[in-house]
Amino acid sequence: MVSKMRSSVSLVLLALLLIPLLTGCSQEVAATAESTPLPVVAYDPRKVMAEGVIEPAQWRALSFQITGEVVEVLVQEGDTVEAGAVLARLDTAEMERAAARAELALEQARLRLAQLQEPVAAADVEQAENAISQAALTMNVAQANVNNILTSPLFNEALEDARKHYQEQLQRYEDRLRQYQSGESPDYWFVEQAKKSMDEAKLELDRIERAGNLQLQTARADVLRAQLHRQDAEAQLAQIEERPNEKNIALAELDVRVAELALEEARDQLKRAILRAPFDGVVTKVQLEPGEALLPGQVVLTLATLERLQVRTVDLTELRVAKVQVGDPVAVAVNALPEQEFSGVVSDIALQSQDYRGDVVYQVTIDLVTAATGLRWGMTALVEITTE
Repeated sequence: MVSKMRSSVSLVLLALLLIPLLTGCSQEVAATAESTPLPVVAYDPRKVMAEGVIEPAQWRALSFQITGEVVEVLVQEGDTVEAGAVLARLDTAEMERAAARAELALEQARLRLAQLQEPVAAADVEQAENAISQAALTMNVAQANVNNILTSPLFNEALEDARKHYQEQLQRYEDRLRQYQSGESPDYWFVEQAKKSMDEAKLELDRIERAGNLQLQTARADVLRAQLHRQDAEAQLAQIEERPNEKNIALAELDVRVAELALEEARDQLKRAILRAPFDGVVTKVQLEPGEALLPGQVVLTLATLERLQVRTVDLTELRVAKVQVGDPVAVAVNALPEQEFSGVVSDIALQSQDYRGDVVYQVTIDLVTAATGLRWGMTALVEITTE
């Protein structure tokens, strides 16, 4: 069938080439041509002819879906791989750190939710109440110490005596100084002695006042610290006794879900950094090297099932494709293998048209049913489809 198809096509082409030559010849040549009729090729309306190309029944141009630097290429052109085999890897150091951070965030969110859902422990309440009582006792003691300092008879008497003594020495000094200035007492030594006694009395008064103020400040600071401890203890008890409402629990649950999604995304990024074979096949092209920076969608490998080839038509017009149906038998002739004949069957007809050299065409896929010995991806073919 293939031989007849080639012969028919050759005769048609020969006839088309001879027509212009015959019209330009002499009358003698014309007479000779009239006496020798051209071969007539019978037209078979059931036959649909088209050009095609040999290609794998399954192939895919592979790429990474994320940006990254290639750290490892595990295949070469011509390698046969199984589905799921690792073909290449990107650098994942930063992705691994991001995944670790996401795991920690998820653990924190889960702990927070569990804390809100836990019942209040009686021991914790008792401990907080004891802390409040202890802080209150300490505050009372500190306040009593302040009161004792302020009302201490010994301190107040000593302070009063020092003030009285200072006032006496001050008055004595002023008297001696006036007597000297008026000439009543010509000796200045008495003025100096009075001033010395006055200065000593002032120093003693200052010492007693400073000592009292220091004790009072220390005692008041103790009161303040005790008050702060009591407030902290009361706040802790309030936090322990606080019952989480439904809104807080719902927010905590949302935080857990958000953290779970973040971790899932981080792990997906790690998976995207590994390029795996989607099916069993042969690596036909490698377009990446270690150290190369890649962009998302950049084709890096091509994988194909070379053991199972098919034919895809390229110029089947809308007028001719209307006659073709899935299941129609097909004879296939390959230009590169003129001595071989192949047969096939229509397995798919494209639903959408394409433009081919200005014509509206539809791609038709033909599964080969005979052994495809010697066929290679990309070879051109001529197909003859027998329609009903």
